[in-house]
Amino acid sequence: MPSRGRLELTFTNKMNFKWIYAVIAAMLWGASFPLIKLGLKSTSPLLFAFLRYFLASIFFILIAHEVQLKKDFVLLGLVGVAIPVILQNIALQFTPAYISGFLQSTGPIYVLIFATLFLKEKFTWNKFAGIMIAFLGTYFLISGYKSTNLVADLLILLSAFFYSMGSIMAKKLLNNGYKAMNVIASSTVFATLFLFPSIPFEKICFNIASIEYAFVLALLPTFFAYILWYNAMEKMEISRLSCFIYLIPFFSMIFSSIFLHEALEAIKIFYGIVIITGIAIAEA
Repeated sequence: MPSRGRLELTFTNKMNFKWIYAVIAAMLWGASFPLIKLGLKSTSPLLFAFLRYFLASIFFILIAHEVQLKKDFVLLGLVGVAIPVILQNIALQFTPAYISGFLQSTGPIYVLIFATLFLKEKFTWNKFAGIMIAFLGTYFLISGYKSTNLVADLLILLSAFFYSMGSIMAKKLLNNGYKAMNVIASSTVFATLFLFPSIPFEKICFNIASIEYAFVLALLPTFFAYILWYNAMEKMEISRLSCFIYLIPFFSMIFSSIFLHEALEAIKIFYGIVIITGIAIAEA
């Protein structure tokens, strides 16, 4: 029989892996904002979104070996992927990547409310306080930057709402016994099918160079990030897991400084620490 110390170590390691998965997923999603902006310089937003998820669908099918035609998977693909991706890609043509990352960070607030109402997850003051601290850290992280397009900002907020609804739907499917890979693969394929008919509604422009960005986005912030996120989701309350979304604008700012040569000030690192503190409180 394992000793108590060994049991505690095993438990701690499992907890750490959940957090590591969530942090890496947030980092990859943070990198996606500047990469999307680079890809959108030469390709129209809906076509670019389709290319990304078409390639990601191929990766998922190769791993999952099947796509299950279930109403819940179809709905998740529409609400949790296709709609928010369309809104986000359109908005990113007109608003800075770091502003988009901040507006997406409203998602955990929606998730906390929805998880309490629909998943019966327990509302705790630790979660609430942690989310508020992380949100304030995110606000100060982008303070001083201004967005000049209200419509684009509203589209990002709306995409955050749909992403949050998708998180609740996905967690409910996992709670009902569906395997994470089946949920991800099937919903991604259906999302791709929904994205395809949206392409003719825009003025199509395309550059072969954008395929490179679409491939990177399909492989890293979609394929790998979703696998890591869903693995963490299987083991955590979605209201706790969603707190890691606050890391996205922090990572987005770091990667924007690398890929887009946007300025990164030392004070922003401090605000990143505030965000991490909020996450730690929510996880306590």
